[in-house]
Amino acid sequence: MTTLDRTPDPGSPSSFIAPNAPAPQPPGGEAPLMPLRTFVLLISALGIGTVVGVLTAMGGTAPTGAVLAGLAAGGAVLVGLHKLIGG
Repeated sequence: MTTLDRTPDPGSPSSFIAPNAPAPQPPGGEAPLMPLRTFVLLISALGIGTVVGVLTAMGGTAPTGAVLAGLAAGGAVLVGLHKLIGG
């Protein structure tokens, strides 16, 4: 048996995922609206920005200052996670 005739072992890890395989598509054949990585980054930035804004407002800062603090924190988290996760 040569290496060309050999079929992969069903139990080997290499038989589960082909290298450089395209991303799996949803059952309808349509592409997803956005990649999972983008969704996780945006939800994390939104959540942390909201928490920072609410805590800033509870601390006695004017509402406009709390909104700006939340937006700044959300933007910083978005950039930080983008560099941390790699993109």
